[in-house]
Amino acid sequence: MTLGAYGRGDRPIITCRDHISGSELLSKWKKYSENIWYLYYGPYKIASRVWLSGKEYPKAKTLSEINSTYRWYFDYDNSLLYVYSESNPASYYSDIEESMAVADVTVLIRNESYITIEDLDLRGGRYTVEILGSDHITIENCNIGLDAGHIGIWVSGLPESKKTSNYGIIRNCVIDCGCRFRYYYEKAQTEDGIHLRDGANYWGYTKIQ
Repeated sequence: MTLGAYGRGDRPIITCRDHISGSELLSKWKKYSENIWYLYYGPYKIASRVWLSGKEYPKAKTLSEINSTYRWYFDYDNSLLYVYSESNPASYYSDIEESMAVADVTVLIRNESYITIEDLDLRGGRYTVEILGSDHITIENCNIGLDAGHIGIWVSGLPESKKTSNYGIIRNCVIDCGCRFRYYYEKAQTEDGIHLRDGANYWGYTKIQ
């Protein structure tokens, strides 16, 4: 099975980065303090990278350190997104986006074999591509990981079924999250381009940027 582009031209974009649902509504935002507002972003949601009016801003180390440079903070315990805004964020910003607003994973391959992904521009998600318990997977001629929250390509077996993810190929791909912020106070928001875990063996790479 092949998942790829139809015809010639620019690679089709498939992304999980999108508008945060409800962030355009004045009533959804509550004022926390001067120039700091919060929105309930849940359940089972986290914010890893945030864009305000189309521009990505770095995350503040703590809620008290939000300012005009470090414009947002996420409270994992309560699923609250805090942002810097001089008035209600729904009207102050033209849009508020997050890397996993659509889904946690942009392309998920699970319990499959002999799948080829080619000629696509895959973006966003916690993992842009996640391969679980799937052998003989080929990824070629793709752009992968732009706007990703954590990892470009995650590959692992499935411990519960003891299925492997072996004999894969990644060929002629650009893997780049696009994030250039440096977080000295915590683990970086984006971690690895390609992450091979237990149960992933015999993978080959050529022309990876």
